[in-house]
Amino acid sequence: MADLEVILVSRLPRTHVDEAFYHVLARGNNKQDIFLQESDYYLYLYLLDEYATRSSVTVHAHALLPNHIHLLLQVDTIPVSSLMHVLQQTYTQAFNRKHERVGHLFQGRYKAILVEDDAYLLSLVKYIHMNPVEAGFCSDPSGYLWSSHRHYMYGRGAGKVDTTFVKSVMAEFGGQDIDGYVLLPYKPLRANTDSLRFGSVSPIQTQASPTLDQLLEAVCAVNDLTPSAITGSSKERAIVRTRRLFMYYSVYLAGHRMVDVASYLGKSNGIITIATNSVKEALREKHGEWEASIRSVEQELASKNLK
Repeated sequence: MADLEVILVSRLPRTHVDEAFYHVLARGNNKQDIFLQESDYYLYLYLLDEYATRSSVTVHAHALLPNHIHLLLQVDTIPVSSLMHVLQQTYTQAFNRKHERVGHLFQGRYKAILVEDDAYLLSLVKYIHMNPVEAGFCSDPSGYLWSSHRHYMYGRGAGKVDTTFVKSVMAEFGGQDIDGYVLLPYKPLRANTDSLRFGSVSPIQTQASPTLDQLLEAVCAVNDLTPSAITGSSKERAIVRTRRLFMYYSVYLAGHRMVDVASYLGKSNGIITIATNSVKEALREKHGEWEASIRSVEQELASKNLK
C-alpha cells in the first residue's frame, strides 16, 4: 500500500491517450467534506454515470470518501478532462445549492494518472477499494457502501461499474485476490488465455449469487433458528436480529433487490430500509458482533459452495 501511495504522489498527470485507463483523484477544498448526506453520494454517482456515458468513458472502479474521490476510468477518444470538468462543475453547483454554500468545493485540479500495465491496474483496484478501510470507515471493504467493491464481490452496488475487464485480468493472473485482498470470493473466473494486454480480454462467466432461500438457510443455520421463525412475525430479540441480518446480507452483500426481499418476507420496503440502515449504522460504529455474524454466514455459504 505504501509503495503505491508513493507512486500516486510522484507520478505526473499524462496527456490524453485513446482507450487508456486513468486513476482519477479529487479532494475537497481545504480537506472539507464533499459529501454530507447519503443523497450526495447518490447524486455524484448518478452524474458520473450520466456524463461517463456521454463521453464514452467506462467506470471500472470507484471509492467515494467524505472528503475525496478515487475513480478508475477508461476513456475512448474523448479526453478524461472533458468528463471531469462537467462532472465536478455540475456536482459543485448542485451541492452548493442544496447545502446553501458558495465557492469552490474541490481542491484545485483533479489528478489523472495513466495506468500502464495489468499489475499496476490490479494494485490500483486494491488501493481504491481498501481506501475506506485505511481511512477507518470500516474494518472490511464490504462494510462500505460507496465503493465498487460490492460490484465485484456480489454483482451489485452503488453506482454503475463495468467489472468484466478487471475480472478477466484477474483470471489471467490465476486468482481471486490481489495480494491478500479478496475481491471475488464466490464468483469463480473463466480465464481468457489469449493475452494480458489491455483491450484483448474476453467476457467471462461467473457463478450466480446465492438465492434468498439459500441465504435464509445459511443465516438460520449459524443462528440455530428455523426459516419459519425468520419469515414470521416474532418480536423475540434473537429472531429480530437474525431477520435484520438476513435483510442486510440479502440486499447489500448478495445484491438482491430490496423489493424482492420485502416480498419474500411479507414486509414493506420501509421495514427493510429501517432494518438494513440499523445494521449499516452498527457496522459503521464497528460493532464486532455484526461483523462476526456476517463472517459466519459467509463461511456457511462457502461450506455449501455457494460463496
